[in-house]
Order: sequence, then C-alpha cells, then structure tokens
Amino acid sequence: MVVLQKIGNVVLTPNNQVGEELLKHNAKKVKEILGIKKLYKPKMLPGVYVVHFEKDNILYIGQSNNVSIELSRLKSTNSRQIAVREAFERNKPSISFYAIMQGPDCANVETRKRVENFLIRKAGSQCVNVVGNPSVKKQLLKGDVKIKQPKFTRLTGSWSQFGLSYSQLPPPSSGCWVYLYLHKDTGNFYIGCSSTVNYGNRSNIERLVSRHTYGIKISQKLKLRGLSVSKSYGKIVNDLNQFSGEFYYSVIFHAGPISRKDLEMVERNMRKEASVKYPGRLYNTLSEKEENILRNYNMRSSGLISPKVTLTQLRDKRLPYLPDSFSYPVIYKGQWYDTIKDLNKKIHVHVNTIKIRCLSPDFSDFIWLKNTAGKRLPATSEIEEKISEFNVIVELAPLYYSPYVYKPVRLYFKKWLKKIFPRGIFPKV
Repeated sequence: MVVLQKIGNVVLTPNNQVGEELLKHNAKKVKEILGIKKLYKPKMLPGVYVVHFEKDNILYIGQSNNVSIELSRLKSTNSRQIAVREAFERNKPSISFYAIMQGPDCANVETRKRVENFLIRKAGSQCVNVVGNPSVKKQLLKGDVKIKQPKFTRLTGSWSQFGLSYSQLPPPSSGCWVYLYLHKDTGNFYIGCSSTVNYGNRSNIERLVSRHTYGIKISQKLKLRGLSVSKSYGKIVNDLNQFSGEFYYSVIFHAGPISRKDLEMVERNMRKEASVKYPGRLYNTLSEKEENILRNYNMRSSGLISPKVTLTQLRDKRLPYLPDSFSYPVIYKGQWYDTIKDLNKKIHVHVNTIKIRCLSPDFSDFIWLKNTAGKRLPATSEIEEKISEFNVIVELAPLYYSPYVYKPVRLYFKKWLKKIFPRGIFPKV
C-alpha cells in the first residue's frame, strides 16, 4: 500500500497532530482504502474525519471546524443525507468514527476541503459521498413521480383571508426578519426567521424558498425510504400526501439589526403565541428544550432571574484593573508552571495549541487558572499551596494596576510584590 504523506502542500500527519492514535483492527481497512498512515480519536477541533460503515466496508468523509460536534450531528436522525442515513440504518452498531487529521493546523477551511475532496475521489465507489464523487450516481429529486413538487407563491393579499392576524411585509433591505409560509389547502403554517445577507444575484427570500423547497422534497424521499424526518417536515409531508403542494409566503415582522440569539427568541415567542392563538395549525411548534430556553430568556429580560454570567465576566467585574496581559499559571499532569510560555518551553507545543487544550474538556491534563471550567484541580498539598499563593497575587494585582495608585516607573509588578513580601511568604487564603 502506498501511504500518502502530502496532498499538494498539506501534510496529512503533521508533527503537532492532536488526538490519540487509534489502532483497532477495522482502522486498517480504512487506511487501506484511503492510503493514509494514521487515524485519530475525534476531538472538538478543526479537521477532516471519516465514518466507517463496517458491515458494508464503505466510508463517509467530511470536514468541519469541530470534528466531534459534526460527527454527533451526523448520528442525528434528522440528517437529510439519504445515503448516509441508510448506511447508518444498515450498519449500526458496527460503525466507527475517526479523525484523519485535526488540530490547529487544520483551521483553514480551504485546506480541509482540499484534503476532503481528494480523499472522496480516492475512495471512489467505497465512499457514500455524492458531492465531488464521480463514482456515485446522484439521486435526483426532480422528475421523481413519487415526490410532489412544492410550489411557493408570494402572498399579495392579506393573511386575514386565512384567518391569521399577521402583517404582509416586503423583505427588508437590511437587518433581521421573521417569515411565514402557509399550506393553501389546510391553512397550516410554518414560522421561521432569517437575516439579510449579500448572496449576489439571488435575493435572501429566494434562497429561503429554495431551502424549504428542498427540505420538503428530501423529507418526502426519506419517508418513502422508511427513514424518519423532523416533526415539522413530517406534518408538511402528510399534508402534501392528501392535498396539493401549493404554499403562500411573506415576511411578517421586521426585527431590525439584532443579534442572532435575540432574533431566535423573537421567532420563538411568535411561535409560542401562534400555538395558543391557532391551535393545531403551526407545523413547527416549540420543543420542550426550546420552551425552557425561551422561558429563561424572557425571565432574564424581565429581571425575574439574574442574567447568565461567565466565570470570566465575574472575574472582570471583581478585578476591573487586571490587564489582559496578566499571566495565569498552568497545571500540566499535576505540575505547576507559572505561565503558558514556561510550559511551552518544557513540552515544545505552540502557545496557541496549549491555550486550545486548556479550554477544551477533552484535555483534562491541561488546566489554565484563567478559566478552569470543566476541569478538576489536582488535590495535592503542593498545588493547593500554589493556588493559595496565586489567589493572593490576583487580589493584589488590581491595586498595582489601578490608575489611582502611584508607583515608580521602573517598579514592575514582580518587584512590587517582593517589596510587600520580601521573604516570599504568602498568607493562606
């Protein structure tokens, strides 16, 4: 087997590769198909991954900015990729997940796509990917007599003719908005949200209609294959099976220039109101999780519960004069390092990579005192003493950095500390 080392100028096995190498028996088959040397345990990092459907001995190859999350999404029953869904159904539980390459060097999306496309073509007929794979025949939705083609027409009159009290508005030239589309025969409807983005020749509303048209068609295909679809699209498909495929749509609310999170909450509030006002007619009713998120959001907005505050925000509020350049210690494999640079010199891993590992729950050995969320501190007397000493330093630092405290120009923070504690003895906190 010829082992690939590089694709163009992209090294497949870079020195700073992140993750545990997987050596289990079935990994050998994947390596032989792709002609690669190593496979890794997926992490929450950018990279290129492969799914091995072991019974069929076929692969699915992809790339993502977060390999672990993308693989979790693929396992979801709501994936619209028919070939992938069918492969999951046929092969489960004999399915393996690997990272081909992952880590900081994979942050560039063009690099990942180049590797992904090359490996898809190399796997050929042993790969279920459709896009970029000349060996796989595309399953066209257009022209399939079993699939009813939905037709979307922009509403020109009033929504009141369908018993709805919503405005019929033109798409805004900027900002965010909420839209509605309604099935002509049943009067059932869907509420969603979007924002204005420059898509060139195609308008935002045209892209939105195309997305829902494809979603409805692919959902019909999935149901014909006996595969599950999302609850909302399942209801739409049921209506199409009994009636025509005609829909009316329009923008119903201009939200202005707000954040994506706020826009989603506006949309969810409108969906919640619609469920109460028009029972049984809304396709996409709120899930239990969405209900909880919306309730907490509304209570925080009303001041009934305190806003969410991160550990970093709490620290910044308590220590307002602490500069961003202030150095926080790192604990690596139970050993204390005063700064990230000290650890960098010891293990020869790039500073940015150390920061990524410190902030990732996948690397329990890396603990950065700047943000210890999801990490367990070593319960040794030496580390506890070091942490107590550092807590004193953190409390004193804002006093030194405060603009209201006079200090000589050349009296740096460490020298200032030595003046306060000449013997280096720190009280326990």
